[in-house]
Amino acid sequence: MRFRKRKKVLIFSLLIFPLILILIILFKWKDIISFLHILYLDEVLVKWAGVIVNITIILLTLFLNITLGYFRRPRFKIDCDIGPPWQIQTKLAAANDDKDDVIQMHLRFRVTNVGRTCEDSSEVRIEKIYKINAQSIDKPIALNDHDPRPLKWVGRNTAPIVLNVDTYDFVDLGVRRSDILERFRLDFSERGHYDLIMESDIISGFLVDGTVYGNKAIPLHFTFELTWDPTSDFGPIKIKKI
Repeated sequence: MRFRKRKKVLIFSLLIFPLILILIILFKWKDIISFLHILYLDEVLVKWAGVIVNITIILLTLFLNITLGYFRRPRFKIDCDIGPPWQIQTKLAAANDDKDDVIQMHLRFRVTNVGRTCEDSSEVRIEKIYKINAQSIDKPIALNDHDPRPLKWVGRNTAPIVLNVDTYDFVDLGVRRSDILERFRLDFSERGHYDLIMESDIISGFLVDGTVYGNKAIPLHFTFELTWDPTSDFGPIKIKKI
């Protein structure tokens, strides 16, 4: 939205400048014509003026190409919240008849292309994970045994996908199961998984830190805080964008 406002200001400036120039010419056109005629009689000045005009046109063309290209680039937005479509509950049939079915809560991020052109290689990577110590909330501790890995797109693998203008898709962050309340498993498809274990009175939550990448779009960095109660009934995961 900020870039669209800048574009409107640029267009308004380009329209108002010729209008001001026309008003000046209308009120002082005779003086302007006389002055231009005197300049025209100076051959050296005319030659230099031609060179300056050509250079100005070249620079203006380059500026407009770069500026329009910048404004027309793909741009990412990522969000998540409690409830559908970000958190989807499914049921996993129990292996034995004497056991209850397992309820799974899938947590997903929604990635949207809010730019003006298509992005042909969209990828979401989780690069860092931190645990929040209940005794020192302001000093998250990095989990160094996690290596940066891409998330899988819902129903597919981790390969980059195409995102057209004003369209979105979902990536799976992970899943929580009703039979293991303290665990949330980050899912990286063929790249494996990573378990976040909530320990009561020791860990109050986790931070997942990542980036949305594309070939043409500016990388979008994000951080979400995850928390859940391992001692209460099974329910949605509390998530907040930092």
